[in-house]
Amino acid sequence: WLARRRAHTRHFDTRGAYLDRVLATSGLTRTGLSAADRHDIGLAVHEPVVDVYGNAETIDALVAQLRLRPAASGNLTLRAVADLPAGLADYVLDRQIMPVSVVAVDLMDSPEPRTAKAGLEIVQGLVHG
Repeated sequence: WLARRRAHTRHFDTRGAYLDRVLATSGLTRTGLSAADRHDIGLAVHEPVVDVYGNAETIDALVAQLRLRPAASGNLTLRAVADLPAGLADYVLDRQIMPVSVVAVDLMDSPEPRTAKAGLEIVQGLVHG
C-alpha cells in the first residue's frame, strides 16, 4: 500500500529536447530507467526515457511550461510527491538518484514486461538477501 501511494504518477510522450529540459530542472530526483545505470541494474535503454520524482509544484510547473499532454505510456514519467511533511519531503527529494529499492519498485510499474521483471527480481533480491 505504501509503495503505491508514494507519488501521483503521470506519463507523457514528448520530444527529446523537452526530456533534456526536465533533467536540467532542479529539485527532481531520477528513478526507474533514468536511474538504472547508476545502480548497475543492467537494463539497456535504447530510446531516451526520463522518470523523475519532484514536489507537486515543480511537476505542475513543468507540465504547464512544456505544455505536456498525458499519454497511456511514454518517454516521460513525472511522479509528484505529496502529503509529506516539509522536512520529510526535503529528505526524500534532496538527492539526484533514488535508492535502489525505490528504483526497483518504479521499474515494476513499467508496462514493458522485461523492465517490470527486472524490478521484481531486484525487490526479491533485496528481501531475500
